[in-house]
Amino acid sequence: MTDGVSDKLIEEIVRRVSAALGRDDATASAESTAERQANAAPAPVAANVAEATQAPTSTSRVWVTAEMLSERVGGGKSVSLAANERLTPAARDAASAGGIEVVRGQPISQPAPATALTPGQVRPAVLTRTLGLVVNRPDAKVEAALASLARAGVATAGFGDSSCWMVNTRSMCEAIVAGELAGGTIIDRYAAAGVVLAGKIKGIRPVQGVSTAAVLAGLRQFDANLLLVGHAGLSLYEIRSMIERFAAGRRLGRDRTDLLDLVDELDGLSKPLSG
Repeated sequence: MTDGVSDKLIEEIVRRVSAALGRDDATASAESTAERQANAAPAPVAANVAEATQAPTSTSRVWVTAEMLSERVGGGKSVSLAANERLTPAARDAASAGGIEVVRGQPISQPAPATALTPGQVRPAVLTRTLGLVVNRPDAKVEAALASLARAGVATAGFGDSSCWMVNTRSMCEAIVAGELAGGTIIDRYAAAGVVLAGKIKGIRPVQGVSTAAVLAGLRQFDANLLLVGHAGLSLYEIRSMIERFAAGRRLGRDRTDLLDLVDELDGLSKPLSG
């Protein structure tokens, strides 16, 4: 007994205080743990949420670099990405700095409005956006490129009624000349034979797809209406990119060139340059 307070009472007071302090420490520890977890896992920003809700159709993710983005956009202000394609951080910065709209899997279904043309311009293929397609000896890379183009909204009409690619090519070229197609594409291991055959058909202006720059030059210089792709030495991205740029280019009007005038003259589709 100490000053009227029993030892038993003192022990009871100490026990209760210790128990209370233990509960406070446990609560403080739990709150500290929750706070650390909250700080370690911030709420996702809107861009991450949007990306998460767009599940890719393929488990193989393809990264588009800033250089690839620049090639694909050209002089435009929008670019279409397949469902499994993603921009690298540098490509996202380039798109933001250039005001480039990124569209994912948007189909191209509505015809473009007719373009007002001035004399001396080539009329774009405004009646149809569909490309004819002849495929000979494809591999898995070609199949993947065509599937990616379809997801991106590039419309194609396959010409494969015959087992002979030459017969199919002739049928497609006749449809191009008749205005039933915006243009055509031949995909083969090596495009040289197709270039020779297509070059003999009146009204067909073939360009061999060795690069996107070559495709754009063919469109600009002589309004190329047939793209020939030799897939043996090309990557999946190069195949897809060239066909996509060719399809877009066939929907644009452009200035006539002396080369195009001469080609039309030789085909008997225009008057001689000399008058």
